[in-house]
Amino acid sequence: MINALGANATTIGFSEVYTALQQGVVDGHDVGIGLTYTARLHEVINYYTITEHCFAANAYIFSEAFMLSLPDDLVRVLEEGTRYALYHQRRLNAEQDAEFLERIKASGVQVNRLSDEERARWQEATAHVIDNLAGTVSAEILEAAKRVNEIYGN
Repeated sequence: MINALGANATTIGFSEVYTALQQGVVDGHDVGIGLTYTARLHEVINYYTITEHCFAANAYIFSEAFMLSLPDDLVRVLEEGTRYALYHQRRLNAEQDAEFLERIKASGVQVNRLSDEERARWQEATAHVIDNLAGTVSAEILEAAKRVNEIYGN
């Protein structure tokens, strides 16, 4: 995706990102608000652009054997508890991101958001990227990603 946008993606270990940004080895990073703040990356960047190009989903995964071993009432409890936990995790994450973003701004970092026009250009430039994953990611996963993007994509 980064290359499709005209930049040169570089893979480095996360433990090296702070120093690489500080020393100019890399010009940017693709990390969310929470990790930018908690890893103190805001100390060595001047700009942070909110692109909303990625949604990192959290999932609770249980094996089929485990689920089949439970009586129906416990399956319902597990499903309801999982929905409750996911809802609150996402709510708390949004609240924490808002707080961390304010702290990032307060540290002197200029925070920008893509305009609708810029977002449309990003989408056009990266439209083929998911197809490039064929052969690396299963066709089933790619089709699921495309369906999710059609439903929730901006």
